[in-house]
Amino acid sequence: QESGTSNSRRVHHLSSLSAMAAQGLSAKLVNDDSVGNMKAPGSRGGLTSAKAEQLLDEWGPNEIPTVVTPVWKMILKQFSGTMPAMLEISCVISALAKDWPDLGVIAGMLCVNAALGFHEEMKAKKALEELTNSMESTITCLRDGSPQVMGVSKLVPGDVIHLRGGSLTPADVEWLEGDVLSIDTAALTGEPIPRKYPSDEHGSEILSGTTVKSGEAYCIVRKTGVHTEIGQGQADIMADRQGASISVFEQRVMTVVNIIIAIAVVDCIIIVLVQGFLRNGFDTDEKAT
Repeated sequence: QESGTSNSRRVHHLSSLSAMAAQGLSAKLVNDDSVGNMKAPGSRGGLTSAKAEQLLDEWGPNEIPTVVTPVWKMILKQFSGTMPAMLEISCVISALAKDWPDLGVIAGMLCVNAALGFHEEMKAKKALEELTNSMESTITCLRDGSPQVMGVSKLVPGDVIHLRGGSLTPADVEWLEGDVLSIDTAALTGEPIPRKYPSDEHGSEILSGTTVKSGEAYCIVRKTGVHTEIGQGQADIMADRQGASISVFEQRVMTVVNIIIAIAVVDCIIIVLVQGFLRNGFDTDEKAT
């Protein structure tokens, strides 16, 4: 009986030590967390709606901004290029020669071509926007002390989110409590073997763009949007695309078009020279009138 009582005291003592250690860990998480101002991980209070709105105004939405081309630039783009330039030169020549019927026909072709190109670009832009809006993913987030399912674009630093197997990490987050997560980082690092978080080797910070393979855990958002690791890289890529918007396929097509135009110009020059020198086309008729 005394042995049983002694074992019970030991179990109770170990339980007390475990509880104290857990409380110490919770206190450490709260003290070290200057971004989220969250409650103890046991309550998982997360942010309030008012605080989330304030941080959303400060940090912006959790998304990568896209390059928006103004409508006037899209219209002017239809009048640039090799073929539009040829039609424009033809219009100028027809105007100088006062050949008004030809001028009207060529100008009409130029305007119709520009209208069709602008219509197709606007149609493609609208379809892309609809597809992007329909593909917005959601995440379980703790707001005002209760779980809410919301779009990932509304996440702000300090939000407490729930990640589980199959979830795509929507921002740069830090593991708080739960299972040890198996994270697929192939999209960022190219590694075929998932990493374990938290761990001594990889720490507790999980980057945006990775996929949770297994496990469930609560994590706190640290960085969103262009402030994330992958967001900074995508923002740099989008900035580079502003200066080089022509794809490789378009470059090859324009190369073929330029070659065909060059051949046509050379043929015209040869015909003029043959007609002029070999067939006396340059001789003028000096008969008296």
